Amino acid sequence: MGFFHLRPRHPPTDFVLLAPLEASGLPDARLAAYTCNEGQSKWYFCGRCGVRMFTLGGDTEAADVELPARLLREDGGDGLETVRVWRPVEEGWAERDSYLSVNFTTVDGGQGVDLRRLHEWGVVEYCNTLFNEDDWEGAPYEGGMY
Repeated sequence: MGFFHLRPRHPPTDFVLLAPLEASGLPDARLAAYTCNEGQSKWYFCGRCGVRMFTLGGDTEAADVELPARLLREDGGDGLETVRVWRPVEEGWAERDSYLSVNFTTVDGGQGVDLRRLHEWGVVEYCNTLFNEDDWEGAPYEGGMY
């Protein structure tokens, strides 16, 4: 599985995890964590296959939020539904002290984001680390992904 590092603009409002509700409720086989930076950052990965899903540094909470029904059910739906989620805490969130990076290849489809559009809008940059180069480009290197 690849890794497409994506940083949400404002993680406390742009990122929620539907299950498990508390990543600290490990050892849930669905989610495991590697802790680094003296316990300040956790790299969460699938407990079954080992794919890294996201990295989070900062406080978290379980909270009730309203989300579009079309995102919550396969059959879609209109309006909003209140669901319990796990998310970064907004109070005190500061990019220099808090951090969230999502492996975008692990985001389920149907959530309103199309990688092709991100590329077309020019909001994605590609770093060629395959050959230990630090070149940033507007398109992926050969063998890279959009």
